[in-house]
Amino acid sequence: MCVHRSADLVVINNENEQQFISGITRDVTYWIGLSDIEDEGNWTWVDGTDYKSSYQFWQPNEPNSYGGDEDCGQMRKEGRWNDRACNDGAPFAICEKKL
Repeated sequence: MCVHRSADLVVINNENEQQFISGITRDVTYWIGLSDIEDEGNWTWVDGTDYKSSYQFWQPNEPNSYGGDEDCGQMRKEGRWNDRACNDGAPFAICEKKL
């Protein structure tokens, strides 16, 4: 989704960035640049930012890998994060391009 724009899925670094993004993306669920597809339970950002020491805003009881195949991160309508199957067909992504 983002690669053809020479960009990556967004990496959310702090609460201010989270609030800004969730404020402009209401009413739709978007992909963000977070995944544990390489190692289940070991979430990583697409740019290599350390996940464990970075800002996190998961929905309560998430990530849960429901069904065993939820390996990609989404920002839900209310702004909290959720893990979903990477092939679930959600059409929207938040892209970030470094200048």
